[in-house]
Amino acid sequence: MVAACASTAVSPSQQAEEEQRLLQPYLTERAIMADELSIDLSPNFYAEVARPALTRELHRMQQTVEAGDQVYRWTSTGGLQTPLRFRIGATDFAVLAGATLRVRGSGQAFALSTTASGRVTESATGTPLVQCREIRIEEGAYARR
Repeated sequence: MVAACASTAVSPSQQAEEEQRLLQPYLTERAIMADELSIDLSPNFYAEVARPALTRELHRMQQTVEAGDQVYRWTSTGGLQTPLRFRIGATDFAVLAGATLRVRGSGQAFALSTTASGRVTESATGTPLVQCREIRIEEGAYARR
């Protein structure tokens, strides 16, 4: 794991390698629908996450600072008709109830992880629909439960 703190010298090539490793699982074209989504990332990945457009009557967003991290929370009552939509790389997320995006404060290790939970459905071109309780993408690895 490469650290992003000011006291640790990280070469541009080391940073690029680490970023590519963490982004790799998101480069597969797939759609994930879940009740809840949690995204945790370091600031260098902030631009990689497409965040939802909000419908005032159906969605709410709150921004706070917690322990130096920027935390964004969305809630939705839009259900299947108007879910919250996120995109990282080629992976689309449709969220039915709520989502949290935590942007870690500077000086922490590079991070990009997501956890889709609750009723989770995944679809990818050419593969059967999969239902599970959780999909976790963390440290460059993809896991389904």
